[in-house]
Amino acid sequence: MHPCPTLFSSAPAGHETASVKSIAINGKVVPFAAAGDNVDVALGGLDNEASVRPGSILCWATHPIRQITRFKAQIATFPALDMPLLPGQQFMLHTHSAEEPCNVTKLLRTLDRDGHTKAIKPRQLGRSTVAVVRIAVTRPICAETYAEHRRLGRFMLRYGGHTVAAGMITKITR
Repeated sequence: MHPCPTLFSSAPAGHETASVKSIAINGKVVPFAAAGDNVDVALGGLDNEASVRPGSILCWATHPIRQITRFKAQIATFPALDMPLLPGQQFMLHTHSAEEPCNVTKLLRTLDRDGHTKAIKPRQLGRSTVAVVRIAVTRPICAETYAEHRRLGRFMLRYGGHTVAAGMITKITR
């Protein structure tokens, strides 16, 4: 049996402690897996299996991942954005395997191609715009800043079945 990591779920309930019973690749049990391997992990000792859902992260108890509900991000809007992005607008946030409703709560500034501030507190964002925004998710998600962990700091915003923006978390505010 492998050391007991803590499973941090993206559910508001917090975390569950589990032990890893086995790791399998393509149905074959293996002694270890490397980064990038697509694996099945059998867990034991869970009190509440419902807390393990898409977006859950398996991590060490000594180095837990943060659960966040609010953050500042730099986003780039796509040509698929067919209406202006406004403060208070609701989207589906997709990050690693999590999918949560979110609101863009504040538009802080737009940036030019060199990363310099173009406009402060814009009223709206149009197509092909780079901006710094504040986002709030309805339930806590497991995430980090892009600078700390690139894979856990990236996300996509979808609206009406279309991907309208991609971004990276620059600062966690809660």
